[in-house]
Amino acid sequence: MKEYDGQVISDHDQRYRHGKLLEWASAGQRWALTGSPNLSAAALLLSQGEGGNCELGIITPIASTLVPDGAEEPAARLRSATPLPRPAAYSGPLLLGALRVSDGLEISTARPLPDTAHLELSQAAAPPEAWERIADVPAGQTTQTVTAPADAGSRVRLVAVGSDGVPSFGNIVFVVDPDRALNRMTPAQSQAPTTRPPDLFTDPRLAERFLGDLETLRTGLPSTPASTSADGSTGSTAATASVDGDEEGWERYLDECAGRVGHPLTRFALGLPLPSDTGTTFQDLLPVSWDEQFTEDLEAALDEDEAETVAAEHDPEAAGAEAGAATLPDLRQADQEVRRRYRRWVERLVALAPRLGPPQRMLVVRLALWTVAAGAWPPANTDWLPLLSRAVRALDRNDLPERIEPQVGSLAAVALAVLRSHAPRYEITPETLAFNKASQAVGHLLPAVDPAYVTEYTALLDTAFGPAVDQTAVLDIASDIVQNDPLADAVWSLTEKGRDVHRHGRLLLHITGRFSNPALVALEAVGAAEDAPLVGAWANSGSDSGEGAWALVVWRRPDLIVVDARRPTPLWRHHRLSGLVGPRALAAQRSFESAASVPHGPRNQPFELAHQVLSELLLTGPQPPQCEP
Repeated sequence: MKEYDGQVISDHDQRYRHGKLLEWASAGQRWALTGSPNLSAAALLLSQGEGGNCELGIITPIASTLVPDGAEEPAARLRSATPLPRPAAYSGPLLLGALRVSDGLEISTARPLPDTAHLELSQAAAPPEAWERIADVPAGQTTQTVTAPADAGSRVRLVAVGSDGVPSFGNIVFVVDPDRALNRMTPAQSQAPTTRPPDLFTDPRLAERFLGDLETLRTGLPSTPASTSADGSTGSTAATASVDGDEEGWERYLDECAGRVGHPLTRFALGLPLPSDTGTTFQDLLPVSWDEQFTEDLEAALDEDEAETVAAEHDPEAAGAEAGAATLPDLRQADQEVRRRYRRWVERLVALAPRLGPPQRMLVVRLALWTVAAGAWPPANTDWLPLLSRAVRALDRNDLPERIEPQVGSLAAVALAVLRSHAPRYEITPETLAFNKASQAVGHLLPAVDPAYVTEYTALLDTAFGPAVDQTAVLDIASDIVQNDPLADAVWSLTEKGRDVHRHGRLLLHITGRFSNPALVALEAVGAAEDAPLVGAWANSGSDSGEGAWALVVWRRPDLIVVDARRPTPLWRHHRLSGLVGPRALAAQRSFESAASVPHGPRNQPFELAHQVLSELLLTGPQPPQCEP
């Protein structure tokens, strides 16, 4: 220390520091070297080929010293450290970097290769020990472009084989994607809104300002990278805003959305838990099978936290539990004017939804559900049902990235479950029409439903919607819509009407109870499932065992076959329905009179068509089966 007139300064600041600093003056100007370089010959004096480090530093002019204030320590208190053994100079093939370019992968070596080598790749999602040979690298070159796909973060190395056949493995470098490195757009936290969903219900003026921000977002948001729509149901291959093939473009798009409406509301729309850090971005890490997540004590030490605290921050279940501690806003105690303003707010949101991007349309549906659950409408008022139906129908505009189909499908399933709980299945009401229109518009998204997102989207809604938003109920409704089973719908419809009904296989229904005209009850059941190509229904009056009056009605468009056994000898009838009159319409009339009758001789004998349809139903006769109670 005395030889170089050096000083030892102890930094007592509580802030953690990790970095190096070199300062010098030249020609009256003070300079500083900061960044990664170690204060060693390997870092500052030697090239990589000579065994030196690959370092990154910044040299810049400074006006004053960057050395932190501190107290001088006596040199006598210092202890010498045993020097570590220096590694031998590296002589294998040395890679400086691997860069993604339009043609593939550009690699650079520290010096021209003396002999031919080959390049090996370990994909980012593959285990680190999994390598594949992707290209040969000729001798005498320092750069080469190979046409091989490689994700950012993948590992590459050079392998040279000596004259003795023994391979020499070079150093490992990671693939860099310059677009992601240079064009990553993350809005400053101070500029992005930090509004959380409950905040919108504390002041109508804040909610209306948010609506203005949403309108601004619609007009100012750049379009997302185009690709072919994933929805094959439209038969169109036109370019849309789907971004399945452009992960970076999708992340930039989400960042732009979050810059206008805030990260909390954007995450709320996407069914992601709301972290305490409102600046959290959407660059979700891709999980890989070989990656084990550990919490290091060093990470806790840097932030003066305990390791257990840091582990809890990385635990999604803990994050979900924290989010679950929130309460749903309550507008029931607000005055009528405030509730009216929120009802009008939802109307304007729904009207704007078709012109918004996918995350904002999802946000509209979630906010509509929350506003209804919060009590903006009186309990007996169902004017919100067509609004929610319109919001759900706007979810898919043929622009959904495949990566968010589980979120969109799950949100649609929750909203459809709420609509279904207010829509009669047998009667055609405005509520039924609202549900039918919504289910037809987004039914193709329901196969992607994820129970985890259903749980997130139903959080806090059970107080208002009860069992309709139970996870099992939501998944059952989604399954019914996907399967499009008219008989399953008929069972629900008849149960709602108080009928004791169950199924026999795929094509038959069985209703038991006490009624004077079993044929009309069986007709009602067939009418509930009249969209099925073939359906039959028994109605038993008085007994499950087949004793007493019974009837069998079979519908195969346009033929309606009735077996009426109110007498000891069953009577067989055949009606042919045409036009707008179907079994459901006949059941509503409580009569067969408007159905054209087709004669087949004596009515106490089955006719050929009756034998045929019974055979298609796998029945040997018309008698009802004996059922367990």
